[in-house]
Amino acid sequence: MYIVERVFEPDYFYKNYENNEILVINKRFGLVVHPSKSNIKGTLVNAILSYKKTDFINLPRAGLVHRIDKDTSGLVIIAKNLVSYRDLKTKIKEKSIIREYDVVVIGQLDIGGYINSQIGRNIKYRNKKNIVNDEGKIAITHFRVLERFNTHTYLRCWLETGRTHQIRVHMQSISRAVIGDELYLNNKILPNLNIRQALHAHCLILKHPSKQIYIKLLAKLPKDMTLLLALLRTNKIHTISHTL
Repeated sequence: MYIVERVFEPDYFYKNYENNEILVINKRFGLVVHPSKSNIKGTLVNAILSYKKTDFINLPRAGLVHRIDKDTSGLVIIAKNLVSYRDLKTKIKEKSIIREYDVVVIGQLDIGGYINSQIGRNIKYRNKKNIVNDEGKIAITHFRVLERFNTHTYLRCWLETGRTHQIRVHMQSISRAVIGDELYLNNKILPNLNIRQALHAHCLILKHPSKQIYIKLLAKLPKDMTLLLALLRTNKIHTISHTL
């Protein structure tokens, strides 16, 4: 057992939307969401628990309705009371909350599509996930092409399910790993540019828990991903990889 401290740092996240029922934040990359034995301080939950005079400490998972990976940036929904938490968790389960991600992958894709496969734990490496055939959880990722480059593709993905590392595992399964993904790509991807995994949760569309109206929230691309796209457009990045 470990104690989760209330530690607020202003740059942990940027508020995107807030009212009495929900808070939606734009998480910066590199920020761990949930505390663990190795990350007791400096997580998103630490920051949430100290955010204004709220009741997050009495809510399951401090009100977090879903999560995104440490090195993924973008929108995260946080419920501010138990009624909203239960409502939003139900909507996630019913797949009625639309979650879209912008991602840059290695290799070219000409058209969009979807990936439907089961994802399970990697037996050899506990922190990794694998595509499995006869066990694990069904995972469905839809994607469309936004822009093509010489050796990369800029995609927009829509999650029908929300499995751990889903987009990263699915892209790797079709030999189109996410740029900068150190966990699912074994070789150095960009020798002339140091970048985190190019994955950003850019859009949420959901029905408000109490107002019963649909809201659409957007988070623009972070500067590092904007720079990456600019370099790709000017053909200044080439990838030599076994995934091509």
